[in-house]
Amino acid sequence: MADKLLRVDVEQPAKANLPKRVSYSQMSLYQQCGLKYFFSYIDGWREPPTSALAGGSITHEVVEHLYRLAPEDRTLEAAMELLREHGPRMLKAAE
Repeated sequence: MADKLLRVDVEQPAKANLPKRVSYSQMSLYQQCGLKYFFSYIDGWREPPTSALAGGSITHEVVEHLYRLAPEDRTLEAAMELLREHGPRMLKAAE
């Protein structure tokens, strides 16, 4: 019986939508379930946001923007302004 050969074209590597950075959350999710990581970060599937997720996202975005300011500008008033600026958009996304 003759051996069968499989010919594979390796000229064009498969395109993958791989992230340029990997966060702790991404690594943790990959450890929990590689398939869920694939669907979430490679395929881009997202669960619909809940009000709790929206609240966490708003808080994260406000703190992130706050820490881009000079230390003397990181005030409660600045945080409240950022919350007024970013909060409504993110709450609307959770509806």
